[in-house]
Amino acid sequence: MNFVSEKIEKILIAIFCIALLIGSYRLVWYFVYNIPYGYDPGFFRYGIQTSLEALPNIAAPTSVYLPYNEPLYGILTTVLTFIGYSPDTIVGPFLWFLSIFTAFCIYFFSKQSYNRSVWVVAASIFLLSIVQFQEYWWNYWRNILGIIFLITSLGLVLRKSPLAILTIAGLFTIHRPSALYFAVVVLLAVIVLSIQQRKIQWKQIGIVLLWGLVALPLYFNQLGFLTDMIEPLSTTFGGNTRSGTFVNSREFFYLIFPYFLVLIPAIFRKMEKKEFDMIFIGFLVGLAWSVFRLFFYNRMFVFFDLFVIMMAAYSVIYIVLHLQKKIGYTIISIFFVLQGWLYISHAYEYASRHSISREEFDIVKNLNILVPENSTILSTHRIYTPWILGYSGLRTLAPWLLENQIWDESKWNTFYYTADDTTRCTMIEEYHSLSENLYVFVGDNQPKLILPSSCFRPILSNTSHPILYEVIWK
Repeated sequence: MNFVSEKIEKILIAIFCIALLIGSYRLVWYFVYNIPYGYDPGFFRYGIQTSLEALPNIAAPTSVYLPYNEPLYGILTTVLTFIGYSPDTIVGPFLWFLSIFTAFCIYFFSKQSYNRSVWVVAASIFLLSIVQFQEYWWNYWRNILGIIFLITSLGLVLRKSPLAILTIAGLFTIHRPSALYFAVVVLLAVIVLSIQQRKIQWKQIGIVLLWGLVALPLYFNQLGFLTDMIEPLSTTFGGNTRSGTFVNSREFFYLIFPYFLVLIPAIFRKMEKKEFDMIFIGFLVGLAWSVFRLFFYNRMFVFFDLFVIMMAAYSVIYIVLHLQKKIGYTIISIFFVLQGWLYISHAYEYASRHSISREEFDIVKNLNILVPENSTILSTHRIYTPWILGYSGLRTLAPWLLENQIWDESKWNTFYYTADDTTRCTMIEEYHSLSENLYVFVGDNQPKLILPSSCFRPILSNTSHPILYEVIWK
């Protein structure tokens, strides 16, 4: 693609600076509320703490609470802790840094494929992407790291740099869905190259296999590491695949509509020129993944969005270069104003949302002071389980999620919804063997249990209702 004029490039850089300022807006609300966003920060904070406790075996599973943690997660967070970052900083402001840093990784990758002007536009759209903001809001720590490793690895592959071996090994051991997306894109790129040159690229195939083998040693000390790595592949084409927790298909295409519309000229140009580069292949992979609803397709929207952004950036520069100046400038101006407005309105709405209130968060953080040191907290809803696990400093029980499960789903539902006090009191006795001091946490954002009763004594209330109950054993 041809380079734009120096004047246009200055305009694009100005747009990037504005987008960077707007994108940084998400950090302001963290300091205003001082509560990490999303559902997962408690899990990650707990994982950081247990990684430190597992030393010197930092690549080992951190806990039975977190069996899905890839080994590099524990290694990286342990290193960050040694440098001086606290667990709260890692799951809070440091996550913002990683989110913004991804824009510069896009620069590195886009620069290998096109030119600096495309990067400036791609980074600007990324910073205004509502999908990427949603990922940050959900606190998908490893997902963001996976994107960084994915984009950096693709850039190093294009440069044929030996450093790609290290970044790809890191990718495979930090976030398996990211690694799976990367593997599909690279495999298809090798197939396309073989078709174009009418010769099987055995060397490239061998290199791809080598990349995967380099990551295996970090899994050797994990029981069942092979099944853990193969499981996503085995379920990819299953009829009952998991979608992953994220925006649904309709919401995703609504959120990316402005820049999806802009990228249409890029699709026609690439099809016409038969330019099946990695960015176009990555776009086609994401489109197919979404349409056919393959493994974790909702979570894969994050990666699809990246390639949509880079295709849209390519299209923006194409429009500037090939349309009449006034028309081109008008289209681009409308696009960035619309996308910026959508981002700000969406971010303002979501930034003040938290799955736990300030009052509840303060209570959870002080539970180890409010109850005896050897106590166990029974979380009664999935919203609060990660917060209690990561911030209370106490042993935590929760249905279907954590260890020491005595009841199945039907029994948990009976415990939750029975109107018979005797039944509930009889049932809770089954957990007596696990803890002498058992407390039940009931938050605002969950169905209310029929409490108190003869075996549940309220000991702490918030502004609206009792939030913590002590179990009275018979």
